[in-house]
Amino acid sequence: MIETSMHFLQRSDLYSTVKPYSLRFEPPEGFERSNIKLERREDLKIEDARPIIKDFSLEKEGFKIVNMESKMAYDDFEDDTKLVQIYLSEIANTLRELLGAAHVQIFEHTVRKRHPEFPVATGEPYQWNQPTSMAHVGRTTRDICQTFCRY
Repeated sequence: MIETSMHFLQRSDLYSTVKPYSLRFEPPEGFERSNIKLERREDLKIEDARPIIKDFSLEKEGFKIVNMESKMAYDDFEDDTKLVQIYLSEIANTLRELLGAAHVQIFEHTVRKRHPEFPVATGEPYQWNQPTSMAHVGRTTRDICQTFCRY
């Protein structure tokens, strides 16, 4: 087990009328880039799930960890075309089989690779998205329309 910290969305009355958002593009003038207020939670305990991997179920925990073999080599993850054509298809097939689904919709994928200097800024844009310390999930219509993949 390790202890770490992570940022979570603060509880705010604002979010009862306006959904939290953070834009990854320059917004129109007068529009805030983000309305997110975070709180840092300390002393979170992270345990290795590998010894109890078979104990998790969709019905009880709402998630399941599955082993998935891939045709992708390590360096293939640098190639976005291979990622979409091979890896996302493998993920969709695995989900279809696991869930008994007729259709699986993958809206977006993000590759994150830690730069050796991260989290210290280099002054230059990183080639890849960097790790995040914030618990998050987020989609916008613009994201979905630009990165729509159907399997």
